[in-house]
Amino acid sequence: MAHWLLQANPQRWRIDDFFRENPASALDAWTITRYLDKVAAGDDIALWRAGPDAGVVALGQVTGPPFEHAGADDYWEDREKADRTRWSLPVRLSEVFTDAPVARDELRHDPQFAQAMILQQPFAGNPFPLTGGEWRAILNHHRGSGPDDGPVPDADWSLPPGATIRRSELHDRYGGSRQDGISPSRKTPNVLIFTDPRSGEQHGYYDRWATDDSFHYTGRGQRGDQTLTSGNLAVANHAKDGRALRLFQGAKGIVEYIGEFVLDDQDPYDWGTAHSTGGGPQRRVIRFHLRRVDRPPSRPEAGPLGVPFQPRNETMKLTSPTTWTPRDPDAAGRGWRAHHQLQNQLAELVRAAGWSPRDPAPIDPEFDLAWETPQGIVVVEVKSCTKENEVRQLRMGIGQVLDYDDSLRARGRAVLPVLYLERGPSDARWVALAERHHVRLVWPGTEHVLFQERSPAAATVGG
Repeated sequence: MAHWLLQANPQRWRIDDFFRENPASALDAWTITRYLDKVAAGDDIALWRAGPDAGVVALGQVTGPPFEHAGADDYWEDREKADRTRWSLPVRLSEVFTDAPVARDELRHDPQFAQAMILQQPFAGNPFPLTGGEWRAILNHHRGSGPDDGPVPDADWSLPPGATIRRSELHDRYGGSRQDGISPSRKTPNVLIFTDPRSGEQHGYYDRWATDDSFHYTGRGQRGDQTLTSGNLAVANHAKDGRALRLFQGAKGIVEYIGEFVLDDQDPYDWGTAHSTGGGPQRRVIRFHLRRVDRPPSRPEAGPLGVPFQPRNETMKLTSPTTWTPRDPDAAGRGWRAHHQLQNQLAELVRAAGWSPRDPAPIDPEFDLAWETPQGIVVVEVKSCTKENEVRQLRMGIGQVLDYDDSLRARGRAVLPVLYLERGPSDARWVALAERHHVRLVWPGTEHVLFQERSPAAATVGG
């Protein structure tokens, strides 16, 4: 019986989406390009997910000889290649563990796996042959047992807060990846978390202590939007999985144990934006809210948002010297009147939908309009908009509403940031840009999107 590794490229086939939406039994074949005369029914297979979080995510067996066919499922990104005739290997998966993979960085430090073909020739075609030792290394790291797994790690945690330890020794004791910032262990009931501004901030990881002594920790993923998968999912599910969160200062060499933490009961995490590695483009990131295990859960008692909305005067004229031009077009003249008309118009629609429009109170950010639902806060910046000032107004408005969003999330509520324009943007790219930053662009005639399925009985902010 032989052992094989099958590699999945998430940019070509959406492996995480597939297993999130389907049972393991739904995967019954895998495309291969070589060793057609070598693979056989009964051989072992390991499914390898490529990319930044590379590693083994499933185990199974070959169920028959390769066969030729055309067509593909909806998870393929490159439809032209997917629809070509190709050879496939029939398989049956026995285990899928995409949320806790056997990480590449773990395996490359294992002498039994260090020379594996997937590490030496990662761009070769499927399947990749595995030696008996390489197969045992995968099983040992996955199951945390076996003769080749080294000393049995300590089941009980013995490090006190403030203790320092070499990171390699830490993993020898308690398991987990020796490289990742979030390191779930399969050998002990722990998720090891490492924070170090010297190395983290270049990747957009801005970890910090909050005034309530909670620790806000940026999730895993250096490029592209972060998702609740892999190590991030291990943090989110740590209580359900019976794992302790262990926070360490430092990422390499000697690290200091800060203590055991749990996700905050009321506000476990929120979403923000940060640059990619090396100052790359902005992407969406997860910010976990961790509290020390010996501290009581937070119980934020946020008061009501703002004060009742007061209708704006749409007819009063402002006078100003003809030589002075305000930096904000909405501060005077036509823009000022259009701005007030839009505020009044949206406030009436909010009332008609069963909500209570609000003006900001002194402690609130200076939004133009907001209202609360049981699921969160809808916060709005209003902008007049002409063809001549459209780009400036969009830039200013998106920045303002993102500031409101960040301020209001501190109340432990979900927020839907909205930019309400006098007219639709002439360039559709602004709609896509706003969506990437989770801002809803709305203009007269499209306001209904704010109230669809948002009745007091069933509303979903940000959905």
